[in-house]
Amino acid sequence: MATLYDRIDHILKQKHMTKKELANKAGMPYTTLMSAYYRGKGAMSAEYLNKIANVLEVPLSDLMNWDGEDTILSAGVKVLEYAEIYDSQLYSLLMNYEKLNETGKRKVFEYILDLSKIEDYLQSEE
Repeated sequence: MATLYDRIDHILKQKHMTKKELANKAGMPYTTLMSAYYRGKGAMSAEYLNKIANVLEVPLSDLMNWDGEDTILSAGVKVLEYAEIYDSQLYSLLMNYEKLNETGKRKVFEYILDLSKIEDYLQSEE
């Protein structure tokens, strides 16, 4: 099964791009990228993964789910099943998200990242 980093390598070869060029274009330190490679699956922040997908011009979902076997897909199905049964608001959100094209999905992702940085919108830790 191909890992996330195998998929990134594959796309880099197709685009004749180095990891150093990828890091520069994604606005991330090369050492951060290489550290994630050495630590393996799940070692990179969602923000950097989104930037990498943009630089490589592939949907984030494709980057995360090359062959349909990655846990990100099965986890997504489990979340959707949970939401359908237990949380109608979350289910509605996920279903509407799935209607969006890649540009719309990126906007949602960016908006959530922005909101998560604003204290007024964060859950209190009580």
